[in-house]
Amino acid sequence: MAYNYIRNAFGVNPRVGQRITRHGQAGVIVHTDADPMYLLVRFDGAALEVHVHPTWGIDYDPQPAFVRPTQLALEYAHG
Repeated sequence: MAYNYIRNAFGVNPRVGQRITRHGQAGVIVHTDADPMYLLVRFDGAALEVHVHPTWGIDYDPQPAFVRPTQLALEYAHG
């Protein structure tokens, strides 16, 4: 399961498609990454995803957005 390390080490439960805010900037968790300690996030209006620490300045939306996997894959593949 994705982000198991983050759940166990930091006590947060990130999900692909979940909206977050980091230091006032909104974005969405786009997919799991090879690095188990960081989230891969696309901030609103940004062309590329960035790695962010799961607890450093992050506010998680309590209601994860539903994102169809095919839609998410297309957005990720085509930027």
